[in-house]
Amino acid sequence: MTEVTRFVNDEKRIAEQQHEIMEVQESLSSSSEVLVKRGRYIVKKGTLAVQNKSSLMQYVLFNDLILFTTESSMSKLANMIHVSDSHKLKEKDRCPLAVFKVELMDPEVNVAIVKTENNKWRLKFRSTEEMADWNSLIAETAKTCS
Repeated sequence: MTEVTRFVNDEKRIAEQQHEIMEVQESLSSSSEVLVKRGRYIVKKGTLAVQNKSSLMQYVLFNDLILFTTESSMSKLANMIHVSDSHKLKEKDRCPLAVFKVELMDPEVNVAIVKTENNKWRLKFRSTEEMADWNSLIAETAKTCS
């Protein structure tokens, strides 16, 4: 009986994780590749500044992938004129964690340079502690997928 209960609880947890990923998928513009994959789950969502850019970038850290997005221009316009619109995000980059690299961390200015398969990003953090916590989380999560 406990094996059945464990199985049902595991399947329920997987279904909840897949639902959470579907919500992220639905918030992305239609040109985005599918995110839902059995065994994938969200570790953390957050917002980062890109150095020398005025807008913020959202990230979703999965157990095997990192996704960077920005608010779509249509979503920004809808917010400006107070029209209810589904919050659409534009995918800027995604990278398997096995390939993602933190190349440099500069605690004097709270900037980390990260490299994906396609881009290099200069991410600006509010504090040295926030930058260190983010880097630790990336490193720990990457260990579990390699």
